[in-house]
Amino acid sequence: PANYDRKSHGEMALMDALVNSYNQATVKVGLNVGVANVIRKISQLGIEAQVPAVPATLLGAVELTPVEVTQIYQSLAAGGYSAPLRAVTAVQTPHGELLSRYPLRLMPLDNRGAVGVLNFALTRVVEEGTARGLPAMLGKDTVIAGKTGTTNERRDSWFVGYTRNRVAAA
Repeated sequence: PANYDRKSHGEMALMDALVNSYNQATVKVGLNVGVANVIRKISQLGIEAQVPAVPATLLGAVELTPVEVTQIYQSLAAGGYSAPLRAVTAVQTPHGELLSRYPLRLMPLDNRGAVGVLNFALTRVVEEGTARGLPAMLGKDTVIAGKTGTTNERRDSWFVGYTRNRVAAA
């Protein structure tokens, strides 16, 4: 695949490839890890959709809803614990009395140490990479982690980001 800037950058640190969204490095790492292993990890992050076992999947060429993408990043934001997203977490009376609360099921992911490293890398995406304009728009000194994505000719563009207690996909 081509990189967004249409240049090949040769060998580089994995962190730099992620921060700058270099497609060639991403695909090379994904093929070395194995597409099937990447898909297995996506499933462990809470995705039930059928993900095709093709190299294009490594670049995000997967049909997922914003809620499904948010589910993946929720697991990262929670430090390696996956909890199914819910639209309703509790029911209260008009006076605020709790009638019912849905239980929170946290499921630890394998290799949570790797999630910490990934979280650090995704904060660098926001601080100095493809999402570096975001902090100025928010006007806060909040630590934000996230990832951008853009298809050919900018037909589709997206951003998924998170703080310690919020996750958003656009």
